[in-house]
This record gives sequence, C-alpha cells and structure tokens, in this order.
Amino acid sequence: MDPTLIGDSSRWDRTRQWTLVNLSVALTVLSGVFVVLRIGTRLWLMRNVGSDDYMIIAAFIFTVGYLAEIIVGKHYGMGISGQFLNLDQMTANLKNTVAVEITYYIILYCIKVSILLLYLRIAVQQSFRRLCIYTIGVLTIFVIICIIVCLTQCIPLHKFWDLTGTVQGSCINSLVFFYFTSSFNIVTDIWILALPIKTLLSIQRPTREKLALYLVFGMGAFSLIASIIRLHTLYIFVESADQFYDVIPVNVWSIVEVTVAIICASIPSLKPLISKSQREPGTQGKYGFHSIDKMGELAGGSKLEDRKHARVNSTEVLTPRGKGELELFELERDGCTTTVEGKEQMHTRKSKGAYWQSDSSSQEDILPLQHPAPSYNGPGIMKDTTVEVLSKRESGFKEPGERV
Repeated sequence: MDPTLIGDSSRWDRTRQWTLVNLSVALTVLSGVFVVLRIGTRLWLMRNVGSDDYMIIAAFIFTVGYLAEIIVGKHYGMGISGQFLNLDQMTANLKNTVAVEITYYIILYCIKVSILLLYLRIAVQQSFRRLCIYTIGVLTIFVIICIIVCLTQCIPLHKFWDLTGTVQGSCINSLVFFYFTSSFNIVTDIWILALPIKTLLSIQRPTREKLALYLVFGMGAFSLIASIIRLHTLYIFVESADQFYDVIPVNVWSIVEVTVAIICASIPSLKPLISKSQREPGTQGKYGFHSIDKMGELAGGSKLEDRKHARVNSTEVLTPRGKGELELFELERDGCTTTVEGKEQMHTRKSKGAYWQSDSSSQEDILPLQHPAPSYNGPGIMKDTTVEVLSKRESGFKEPGERV
C-alpha cells in the first residue's frame, strides 16, 4: 500500500504510475533475457567470456537497480502532483532522484564501454584500436565527473531535498548540467555507432547477414532517438512547477534508452546460437595468411612473363591457426610487377575482409617454380584444400565461372 496521500489523486495519475512500472519491468526482463543468452553463448558454446561481457552484466545489474528505484518512487507517490503528497513523501522522492541520476550515468557508461570492448575484439587496425581506447578513457573521466557533480549539486547535499528552506547552502543550475550531460551522451552515441561502419561495409558477407547488421544499427539509432526525446522531457521536468508530476516521462524514456541499448549491445554476440558453424568452443584464435598468384607471381614480387596473356590474379587466403571468433584484416602490398607484352607494370594490391575459423586445411605444391627469383625460396603454384570453409575473401580477378 502507498503511504497516505494528502487529498485524492486522480485515476489518470495512478495509470501513469503503473504504466511506468509495468513498462520498466517488461523492458528490464527482456534485456535480461538477451544478457543471459549472450553470457550463455560465450560461456558454454564459445568458452570465451571477455571484459565486454562483464561490463554488460554490470549494466544489467544497475538496470535492475534502476527498476528498484522506480518501484520505490511509485511507493512514495512519484508521478502524482505535489499537492497530493505530504512532506515526507516529497523528501523521499527527491532523495530517490539523486540515486536515479547516478544509476543512469553508470548504466550508460557500462553499455558504451562494453560495445567498445567488443570492437577491440575484432579490431586489427591500430588507428581503430586507439580510437576505441581513447573513447573509453574519455567516457571514464566523464562518468566520474557526473557522479561527483550529482553528489555535490547542492552543498550541503541535503539542501537538495530541503523543502522547508531551513538549510543554508547553494545548488547548481540543474538544467545546464542535464543539458550538457545529455548532449554529451548523444554525441558519444553517434560516435560509437559510426566508429565501425567503414570496417563493416568493407566485409563481403551474404545479404541476410548485412541486413542483420543494419537491423542492429537501426535499433541503436532508436536508442539514440530515445535519448534525444529524453532530453526534451528533461527540459519539461526541470522547468515544471510540479516536478513530482512531470518526472514520469523522463523515467519512461530513460528506461527505454538503457534497455534497448543493452539489447543492441548483446545481439552481435548471439550469432553462434543461430549459426551452427560458430558453435565450436575455443579461445581467441591466432591467424596467419599466405598469398599465391594463380599465374605464378608470388608475394615476394617475382616477375612472370607471358607476352600475350599475362595478368595479375591474386588470391588472399587467411589460414586459421586456432579457433576463435570474427577476425578482420586488411592487406596492402606494393611493388608487385608483371611484364605484359614487353612492358613492366607496377601494381598495388589491397584486400579487406572477415574470416571465421575452419576445422582443417592442407596444402600441396603441385607445380614448383622452375626459375624462381633469387630473393624467393617459397613454393610455386599451390593447391590449397580446406575442410568446412566458413568464410573466404578473394581479391583481384576471378577465373571464368569461379564463384567468389
């Protein structure tokens, strides 16, 4: 039972309260399902739980705490006009507000860091890794500042919930603080969504997998939209003459934002549940690659003369040396030359792609070089047989009828 209210609040006020509580419970449970599936996948199928998983667990734990704060707020009349509340209820709601602020900032921090740590799992380019690490550093400093400000927004802090005016002290401009933190969160949301786009677009994957990626980013964009709407509700809340009544929309969009973000952060880790080829347990794999030209030109830059039909046709094959998850790579080799009708031509070859492990592979030197370049002591034309190839990226031209 709620504490005794002064007067009689309307049925609409009660409906708003229960709408917030029911929505919060449903979204928290839904996000919890995704977190459990994610951890189960990493723990039992992949046996590869990482720091990104621990951060998403922390985010969910604090989300449960946020749900508890919403329930406590309802108990003390949150969402009901102040004219129907007594002094103790209003004081309890203001104290609860401080707890909600801190919890919200910690949840967002854990989610964003979890996503960035997931990026680091697949990052190959050093520039991309540095951007992720720097972003984590900035977010860490930001959340520390937010917690400190929340705890010192009034000096002394209990002036924040002093409605009698007897406590001497001062408070910051809450509207400016909320606008700054919300704007910062929106900007970092956009930044984190945009970070891997260039890499993901370069991956040659089936259309259905690309559509799945677009769906995840679409849900991330929805979480961003929720954050923008929350910013508007914050303005209404801070400027309201009855903050106890207008606090409901802020909490609605806050719980939508954090739970949808948790779901989006967990979806990419659920692929082994859908793709049978991803279910072999293992550790973070180590990969190597070799490069073989089908016309006989090798990675060392040796020349091939074929006055009529010479061409560059290079295949980049990533050979797995262990089991693991998605690995991205980018190769660039300069100085490869061919002689076409007496003219030497220089080629720069690049290839980008993504590979998953395969169970076994074998190589056979079916045509050794008769006159290799002095600087090259490797094989000639190789026959590469791979069992259960899960993903393969080729660069250069393809043979007639060859499927890439």
